[in-house]
Amino acid sequence: MACNFNLRSTMLPGSGTGGTWTKLGFNATTYTGTFGAGGSDIPLGGDDPIIVPEDLEAGYYLLSYSDGCNAPQNVIYWSRDSVTAGTPTTLQYCINDNVTIALADGLTGEDAGGLWSISPASDPVPSGAFNATLGTLNTTLLAGDDGTYKFIYTVMALQNSVFEDISCSFCSDFQEVEVIIDPAFKAGNDVAISISLTEGSFNLFDKLTDQKTVLEFGRS
Repeated sequence: MACNFNLRSTMLPGSGTGGTWTKLGFNATTYTGTFGAGGSDIPLGGDDPIIVPEDLEAGYYLLSYSDGCNAPQNVIYWSRDSVTAGTPTTLQYCINDNVTIALADGLTGEDAGGLWSISPASDPVPSGAFNATLGTLNTTLLAGDDGTYKFIYTVMALQNSVFEDISCSFCSDFQEVEVIIDPAFKAGNDVAISISLTEGSFNLFDKLTDQKTVLEFGRS
């Protein structure tokens, strides 16, 4: 998705107009190492050229702006033309599993560094059982509320400079992760029943009110 922006007004706000931009170097993996040749040829005409990330090879570009009066100002731009929130899969647990679910287990191929939030479509709402910072759902804190919980993972592209991190809010991707919490298996309450040996056949399910039934047989 497009994430175009004006270079000077975005990365050097308040700088003087009428200057020129120069590409000093490129580093494919880090902004702290040595910058050398390589990378894309960036169109740097004018004092506030439009940068089109999807046209650039991914990596770090060391750029310099000079307005002719002040010392040149260098910026480092990280070209990352797209991000992905991955591919979602449904997670399923029982309410009595008593586990802390990592919501990221419901995604594959996602970029790191995204944010988790509760989807408006979640039913019920997990409230305190959801940890947005860790991206987890604690089933022990769901108060027995089974249902289909839904969460949104949003990841955004960033352009880094030595002056600030600029979040490009229109360069984002998101996915919804669904967590189905099934109710605990319930067989009812324990009960003891007395059955005469002359009673004949009967259906145990008619006598069952819980997981355990105690049968007492006697002669009448």
